[in-house]
Formats: sequence, C-alpha cells, structure tokens
Amino acid sequence: MFEIGPTARPRRRRLRLPGFDYAQPSWYFVTLCTKDRVCLLGEVRDGRVSLSPTGSIVGQAWVQMPEHNPGMTIDDFVMMPNHLHALVLLEEGASPLPDIMRRFKSFTTNAVNRTIYPPPGHLWQRSYHEHIVRHERRLDRIREYIAINPLKWDADRENPNRRRVTAV
Repeated sequence: MFEIGPTARPRRRRLRLPGFDYAQPSWYFVTLCTKDRVCLLGEVRDGRVSLSPTGSIVGQAWVQMPEHNPGMTIDDFVMMPNHLHALVLLEEGASPLPDIMRRFKSFTTNAVNRTIYPPPGHLWQRSYHEHIVRHERRLDRIREYIAINPLKWDADRENPNRRRVTAV
C-alpha cells in the first residue's frame, strides 16, 4: 500500500468499478471532502447546516452544475461543514463523472480564492468518493442518509470535534 523511499506517497485507490460501463446512464452517490477535512463550509447547529461564505459559494456552484453539464441531474445533496454528499444522475451523452468533479473543484476553488479573504488556497482533497447506485432500494437509503446527515453530525467520523462514545 505504501512505497518506500524519498518520494514515498500512499498509492491512490481506484475510483473505477472494474467492468462497469461508465457510458451508460447511471446514478452516483458522491462525496467531496475539504482539504485536511477543515470545516470551511459552515457549521451544524441544532441539526441544521449553517453555511459559511465559502459554503454558500460552493452550494450555489453545485446547484448550477447541470446548467454547465448537459445530461447531469442533481437529486438530493447536503453541504456539511467539511464535505458535500450528493446524488447525481448522468444520462447518456453527459460528461464523465471525473471530468464534472474536476471542473467543479477547480471552479469552486478559484471562486472562493477570488472572493474570500484570506483565501484558503486548496479547498478540496485530491480525490472524491463515488458509489454507483444500481438499485432503487439503495437509492432510497442514500436519500435518507443525506437527509439525516446533519442530525448525526455530533457523531460523524468527518467531524473533527465529534463526541466519542466509550464502552463501559
């Protein structure tokens, strides 16, 4: 998993599912995390997300993604303090998901760095997580997960201040 030597870096995990036809219309559950999982996008208060100026820029850009990516539909999504969860439908002829994510991350990083002082520099971690949603039941469970995510922030592993429950 790790290389040894002066330029050692962890090897990146494959994002692609072997044998899956990425040209066919598909649902994707994607998660993008901020660099070092810093809470730049907002905070959760009483189970509700309150976006920061950076989070507002990112949220507006996300909602506008289908305007710039024909064949892309945004279903449910939630902005969390240090990550974004979203369900996306890519129809036939849409740009590949990696291209869409790369453009989104580049656009939002540039927009935030032009608008926010002091600029945060790198906004996003190097990659993103994707899950191909192949069953209606799974789609419904992901929608529920997205809806309740802010309510579970206190125990979320992405929360740097999470409450840890210890066994007695």
